[in-house]
Amino acid sequence: MKKILLSLITAAILLSCQSSHDTSHKYTAITPGVEWLDTNNEKINAHGGGILYHEGIYYWYGECKSDSTYWNPNVPGWECYRTEAGGVNCYSSKDLLNWKYEGLVLQPEMSDTQSDLHPSKVLERPKVIYNDKTKKFVMWLHVDSDDYNKAAAGVAVSDSPTSVFTYLGSMHPNGQISRDMTLFKDDDGKAYHIYIIYQFTVRRLPETFRYFHTQFRR
Repeated sequence: MKKILLSLITAAILLSCQSSHDTSHKYTAITPGVEWLDTNNEKINAHGGGILYHEGIYYWYGECKSDSTYWNPNVPGWECYRTEAGGVNCYSSKDLLNWKYEGLVLQPEMSDTQSDLHPSKVLERPKVIYNDKTKKFVMWLHVDSDDYNKAAAGVAVSDSPTSVFTYLGSMHPNGQISRDMTLFKDDDGKAYHIYIIYQFTVRRLPETFRYFHTQFRR
């Protein structure tokens, strides 16, 4: 009887140790209305995001929103609530259900208050596409001042989908403002920037998928 009791206690301890170390779980379906956790059991933090499919893996890029929400007094014309701009997070997955956190791939600029990447600014809707000719991953996103008067597009590049992106600067595409936006890469390798001025506007990107001309500024 003592041997049986000892065996049961040992088994219980082993199961307890295993469950305490293996806290991750796998999703088999997306359930609306509940928190979606990554493979580390942390909440997925990738707002306004976009997904890149590259070499059998999905990459989800989205705004990092880790600060508290507050009313923005610099936009009195409408009810504007915001959090500090925290950069862009990246997650990877093979099944669109279970996501591994890859890191903060576009990092905020904490010291330069004039930088587009300073937490006081606006970073929204990051999208990434791969350029087959340059072998670069190119990110576009809506960048703005805290009063939403800048209304520009920002560009960053990286050699890897999960490496830190180098921010190149912001611009007004073709001299026009740019707010909500996305990217589209066609089967022929050509890419397009789709954005809102006062209506939807579609512009084909140059071969590098990024702008370098007099309207491009850092």
